[in-house]
Amino acid sequence: MPEAIPPPPPQPTEDETRQAVRFVYGVAAGALAFFLLVAASYGPHNPLVAYGRNLPPSWALWKAERLKPAALRRHEGGQIAWLVGSSILRESFDEDGINEELERRGSPYRVRKFGVSRGAAGVLAGLLDALPIEEGDLIVHNVTQANFHRGWVSWTDLPPYVMMYTVPASEFWHVDGWTLADKLEQASSLPFGYWQWHEEVMAGATDVLEDTIWWWKRPKKTGPRHNLRFRTLETRRGYLNKKRDAGPEDIIYLPPDCCDYSDAQFNMRGVRRMEAKAAAVGATLALVHLPPRQEYEARFVHRDAAPAWLDWRARTTNLSYAPRPPDEDFYDFKHPNYRGRALLSAWLVDWLEDGRPKGSPASLSWPIPDYNLPGVPVPPGAGTGKTGDRAEDDDEEQSP
Repeated sequence: MPEAIPPPPPQPTEDETRQAVRFVYGVAAGALAFFLLVAASYGPHNPLVAYGRNLPPSWALWKAERLKPAALRRHEGGQIAWLVGSSILRESFDEDGINEELERRGSPYRVRKFGVSRGAAGVLAGLLDALPIEEGDLIVHNVTQANFHRGWVSWTDLPPYVMMYTVPASEFWHVDGWTLADKLEQASSLPFGYWQWHEEVMAGATDVLEDTIWWWKRPKKTGPRHNLRFRTLETRRGYLNKKRDAGPEDIIYLPPDCCDYSDAQFNMRGVRRMEAKAAAVGATLALVHLPPRQEYEARFVHRDAAPAWLDWRARTTNLSYAPRPPDEDFYDFKHPNYRGRALLSAWLVDWLEDGRPKGSPASLSWPIPDYNLPGVPVPPGAGTGKTGDRAEDDDEEQSP
């Protein structure tokens, strides 16, 4: 005989359904309220950030917050040259040494340096809002050809959560190379402050719990390491050799059509934002080109990529040229070591004291490989990045 089919379970009444829906609404509202309460605690003053802070833009904001405007301007003249730029700028200038020399000369200037890994203008224009810039000050920002690579954010593989420290939410809609889906995904990162500080709060929580519960020791707050000063390397030989072996296939290679010098490009837009900020407070924006190793320009920049870069530099009236240190005075292709830093720091003092002369572009005498000669087609796979390294490769500590 077939088994008897049991009757269906009793169905909820209309009142029971209303009660269940109200209960679900209550749970959801409670969860949302709890999330917003937790999110409101996320920010630079969350105690866990002190144990998890490890991102360069976060350290730049930490330094900016601790500036004391009155103490900044105690010297006669009271003007500040704000050095705001990438890790190339960070490695090129010794803030303490420069200020000592400026004081010795009786200069009206002192410098404050904010050098951030991959700190191109699109990323760091927002940092200017955190600085006590006044009328008569100077904002110094370094530019390099690679800053204006098409789709720079994607090319450098720069994570949005790193950008959020200094890039306002509205600017993510102007990231060239991003699809609409990319922009919508970033727009959904709300509350903005929660996602802005999420990585370092969670890193701090992890370290505190691990140290106290697992290791039974007092957790230590993180230190800035090189982020507020510079590295002490002489050379990164392994890195250099890896790039040399990859040759034009490496992602740092710049083919003829690599770059976009229009205002739609993310970092060119950042330059315009810096100009607007300077004009609004009565300051001056000065761009400087800190040239890389000659070897880099010869091996990794096709000569047909040079004319557009040279033309933009010639048309940019507020751009000055720093001298190029010898190749052995770089620790990689773009970052000076301690010898290069001494040369460039001395140049900056003279440049400030002599009225910021424009100078001349650094010459290139390194032999050009055949594949980079004008009119020669780029090799197959040029700039594809088969080595797996990201484009700018400013610092291996970029991510937590």
